[in-house]
Amino acid sequence: MKKGIWIGLIVLALLAAAGGGGTGLYALFYQVHDNQAQTLQTATVSQGDILITADGTGNLMPSDEKSVSF
Repeated sequence: MKKGIWIGLIVLALLAAAGGGGTGLYALFYQVHDNQAQTLQTATVSQGDILITADGTGNLMPSDEKSVSF
């Protein structure tokens, strides 16, 4: 019975260490730290048309070709 308790405590300690490490990595990579200034960019909304153009050169080739007959 004592062997089962020790194994349970070791597993619990490993899970706690993994959870703490995961939390530390999350805080390191995904959260903004206090010493970093957070910037906010704003703009004025206006209504109008959007003009998008594309320009290029080359040959147009079909991705698939089918023959038809009548």
